[in-house]
Amino acid sequence: MRVKEVQAALKAGERYFKDWKLTEPVEVLSWGMAWVRYTTPSMKEFISTNIRTFALSIDSVYKPSE
Repeated sequence: MRVKEVQAALKAGERYFKDWKLTEPVEVLSWGMAWVRYTTPSMKEFISTNIRTFALSIDSVYKPSE
């Protein structure tokens, strides 16, 4: 996804995303315009990164029916 698309989805209230390399959804814990803090069910700790790096690894917004 592009940075603007991720920011728009986060502003719209979306908190779960599909990562291109993970089978489980990524949950965004908190975010700002330039950073994201996220985790997955298999992670023990959260990851904090810039939003550009986060957007590069995200395919789409996660929908539970997928």
